[in-house]
Amino acid sequence: MKLAIVIPFYKLLFFEQTLVSLVSQTDKRFKVYIGDDASPEDCIPLIEKYSEQLDIAYHRFEENRGSTSLVAHWERCIARIDEEEWMMILGDYDTLEKNCIGAFYNYIENFSMPLSTVIRFATREISADNKLLTSVFYHPDSEPSTNFLIRKLKKHTRSSLSEYIFSTKKYIQYKFKDFPLAWSSDDLAFLEFSDFGTIHTLNEAIANIRVSDLSISGRDDNSKLKEKASYEFYSLLLSKYHDKFTYLEKEKIIQKIEAIFFKNKKFKTFALLTGFHLNYMSPLSYFKFLRRIIINYKN
Repeated sequence: MKLAIVIPFYKLLFFEQTLVSLVSQTDKRFKVYIGDDASPEDCIPLIEKYSEQLDIAYHRFEENRGSTSLVAHWERCIARIDEEEWMMILGDYDTLEKNCIGAFYNYIENFSMPLSTVIRFATREISADNKLLTSVFYHPDSEPSTNFLIRKLKKHTRSSLSEYIFSTKKYIQYKFKDFPLAWSSDDLAFLEFSDFGTIHTLNEAIANIRVSDLSISGRDDNSKLKEKASYEFYSLLLSKYHDKFTYLEKEKIIQKIEAIFFKNKKFKTFALLTGFHLNYMSPLSYFKFLRRIIINYKN
């Protein structure tokens, strides 16, 4: 068995649809690891219902961690897998089209070039009642992970944890960074898990990503935590990995930090931006940044 599918379980509402999408896979060479985050909702009847059709390992954790650290819950779920070489973390509300796992095995068994250590499916967003919210998001078959990040920052595409399969060895090497709400934790992971190399896309297979007011991305009452996570993510990118990005890519990342600064107007953010401009950009770019501050305060 090469693939572990890890499901951090908490809500029952869409969980059966997630399991049914796994039952429907044309290639069932995977094991499902379900980590119950001390949920008040009982998923055992559903697990028993599909246990003959899926290879399932279920574990209930008595302490809820997802409310304080989603990453901590992901990591204790992952710690329970066996020796699978590849893994994915599938949300208990997302679904996979029936050819997804088959497309993955077709890639790793037949692709002649060195394999990417991060693989993704094409995606589309669906609503709580399974209506399509977007058309399918396709990607280049092979794309530098930094290029993809910049496309996402420009809002030319989207990304979420459930659409990725990644190397277990790379996960062990890097782990997930524990940002608030795990917001951008997946973005950083897939830069690191790919060693800032290429991500391979299986455009013939689609992951359905559910958007609802029950999900972190669908809620609008957590904007402060998302902003904090974004600040930590962008700051880490330039502090630790500035040499992985071109001048124009660094400029785009700095623009994201500047947008946060003009909201919170914290001296800490200003000092960080000053260092980034002077160390990684140019005196002219820093002058323009100061000019934007003056204009902003006048307005």
